Amino acid sequence: MKKAIKYFSVLILCVSLTLSSYITAFSETLPAPTWVSIVTNDDSTKTIVISTPDYMLDNIDYYEYSFDGGSTWTKLLTVGETELPVSQTTEFALRYTKSNATSEAYTATVAVSSSTAITSSGTGITLLISYDSEIPTDVTLAAYEIVDGSEYSSSASVLTSNRPFVMYSVKIMRNNREYSTDAEKTWLFPIGSLDADYAVLYHIDSDGTMTKIDATVELNALYCTTSLTGIFAVVEDKSYCKGDINGDAAVTATDARIALRVSARLETVNDTELTAGDINGDGQISASDARQILQASAKLITLE
Repeated sequence: MKKAIKYFSVLILCVSLTLSSYITAFSETLPAPTWVSIVTNDDSTKTIVISTPDYMLDNIDYYEYSFDGGSTWTKLLTVGETELPVSQTTEFALRYTKSNATSEAYTATVAVSSSTAITSSGTGITLLISYDSEIPTDVTLAAYEIVDGSEYSSSASVLTSNRPFVMYSVKIMRNNREYSTDAEKTWLFPIGSLDADYAVLYHIDSDGTMTKIDATVELNALYCTTSLTGIFAVVEDKSYCKGDINGDAAVTATDARIALRVSARLETVNDTELTAGDINGDGQISASDARQILQASAKLITLE
């Protein structure tokens, strides 16, 4: 009797091991689901469509999908045709389970553009509009390079003459009218023949006020985000000119105030700023230098 029980136990163990091996083998050989299509929508987002073929409907208990390449999985109980919207580039993966066996994963990179580009053919200036922006995608650009005329005279006067620059007038148009918005806008301003290593972007207001715009160089253009439109200048700023201590491409009362604080030991400057503020060439910035910078900012003298 004991021998029979022993033999029976061994038989059960062998059957269990055999079934376990069979299940494992079955799990490893289930093919990946290839019945997946990726559709591009009108707004350039994507939709992943899972169309389970009829012969597989009874062979799938459920799907699992991942948007991070398989690090995390989400169960999808619907086995029939299913649509998964995708609004940003993702590493998609899909697998299915049948009788506790999991298939190999189908994987695909679903690339989604986060913005649409509107380019001015005359200047190459590009406006990038993200799909979550309040700016409609049917706008156009009215952009041109300013080379003469009243716009040039009034705007170029605030730029220092020893710095090469290119000026642009930029407006956003819709239905033949200027489209005004305070929303942040992403721009690409061509650098052209200017030295990209020293290219700086400024916005010039109607009263001549210059605002430096933080920008990075991409594809021989200055890439920036700003709410401003109007007149922009791409300036080749290789060195500070005399009097322009803060490097904003203009000699102003601010530079004079900095010079005065430096002369009183209330502020320090680097070597480049020292060269710009040392008007009389004595190796330091003094009250006399501050006075001359202030006179230059009021157009009473010209600094050489």
